[in-house]
Amino acid sequence: MAIKRKMSSGWVFEDKDMYNNYNVYEDSNAFKINAQSIKNSITSYPIGNHEAPVVVIDDFLETPSLAHNLAQQTVYSNDASKMHASPGVRSILKVNWNIDRVVKNWFQNWYQGVLDIEYQWPSPSTTFTVIDTSEPLSPPQCFPHIDVAYSNGQGLGKPNTQLVAVLIYLNKDCKGGTGIYKHKKLGKHLITNEDDFNQYSKFQEEHEKNNPDIDSNINDSENELFELVHMVDMKYNRMVMYPTCLFHHPIYSKDDFKTPNCRVVLGSFV
Repeated sequence: MAIKRKMSSGWVFEDKDMYNNYNVYEDSNAFKINAQSIKNSITSYPIGNHEAPVVVIDDFLETPSLAHNLAQQTVYSNDASKMHASPGVRSILKVNWNIDRVVKNWFQNWYQGVLDIEYQWPSPSTTFTVIDTSEPLSPPQCFPHIDVAYSNGQGLGKPNTQLVAVLIYLNKDCKGGTGIYKHKKLGKHLITNEDDFNQYSKFQEEHEKNNPDIDSNINDSENELFELVHMVDMKYNRMVMYPTCLFHHPIYSKDDFKTPNCRVVLGSFV
């Protein structure tokens, strides 16, 4: 039976087990990359001792309005087992685009030369993610995180681990952005092995236990675990990509967005 869920903006999404199926857009111009932006609109920020690249490219899609409109028309899932990462909905897309080529130019040499990690180039997964900003976050969502699931058998250099996250902001009225953080107790900006991941998880569990009433985004405020070291401001059709092992978190406030009042992002993990 389909589960209908009305967002604060008035959108209605249906869960029909769509998370594990693809909306197929093999030939859609909505995802055509602007070749000129790749040449002329790139900024890279080295983060921490490993100089982890956080790469920003403006005007990334050739026709962003097509992707913006598609985000409001596609089918979403709010499968609780998958959407623990944010208080919203997600749609998995099958897109024929060259995002891996863009990623390769910036990250293959860094992973191999700095971290001594062989990039296995798993198949990219692409999603629209819509965060309903009126909803509170659960405690695990209130903190920066990494996207490498060591607890589920992933790890840097393993064939099933996607090493780079790519985000394209699709809100025309943008505020907030993406924060990059340093873990104070670990003294690290990124997690590269399972021992560090287990220690990070231990600190996180202790902090959540001591702060059971947390229900809002960490945003740019500091706490005993994390220090904000860089923020990428949201801008319509701006792309940001960073290593999935780097601590990061969306930054937004409840009333930052209009039509709809949700944070809309096209994301790909490569």
